[in-house]
Amino acid sequence: MPTHSPASPTSGLHQTNNPQNWWTNTLGPSSVLVARHLALYATEGEVEWPLDELAATFGLRRSQLVRTLDRLARFAVIARHGSTVAVRLMVGPLGQHQVARLPRYLAEAYRS
Repeated sequence: MPTHSPASPTSGLHQTNNPQNWWTNTLGPSSVLVARHLALYATEGEVEWPLDELAATFGLRRSQLVRTLDRLARFAVIARHGSTVAVRLMVGPLGQHQVARLPRYLAEAYRS
């Protein structure tokens, strides 16, 4: 299910369909791919996947997918509600520390 968190800032938001430009350095490639996949399907309504099937979509083992979901939850890209996961369709801006960790060309593009 999609979520538009009222607690998230509204300025500087980046669409979840393009996080690889900014968030891969922070979240990691598996997290970015999973978040994008979930967000794309969430726009069409609720979708249900067995964990093993979702993991296989990305060439991950179930345990790797669980760690990926944990990471996405830690960065508030997803929220867990029992066996349901809500995914943000928009992610907030990077913090200064995260921008500082980007390669120079990405940091410059992010700031412009």
